[in-house]
Amino acid sequence: MCPQRCSAKCLPAHKNSLRFKPQSSSPFAQGKMKSRSFPESQSHAMTLFELIHLDLKSLPVESYHRFRYFIVFIDDKTSHMWMANLRKESDASKAIKNFKAMARIQHGATIKRWQIKQGGSLSTPILWIP
Repeated sequence: MCPQRCSAKCLPAHKNSLRFKPQSSSPFAQGKMKSRSFPESQSHAMTLFELIHLDLKSLPVESYHRFRYFIVFIDDKTSHMWMANLRKESDASKAIKNFKAMARIQHGATIKRWQIKQGGSLSTPILWIP
């Protein structure tokens, strides 16, 4: 049926108005482009836990179990991800200590480098990681 609620016979007349034609400068078209907004990194970790990406985020609403934040750890070599839920932003230091202990005990590895991305509107700086 035609979007203008006329008979089905008029559909070919409105065919061109039904197509979405993004302009090259629209965000939709830019999202579909093949080029990346930044060059891909040529330096990747060679061993497990050599480089860990860390991100601390806040949730828009408090969860059922009263969590307001979460912290994500991503291994650069394997792209494996670990996540911990946090009730307070200050619980991040305990989560990082627990993650370091897990890497040492379960995998026999020490984390050599951290890449920290702090997004959102978090009030406290992440912390110093020894």
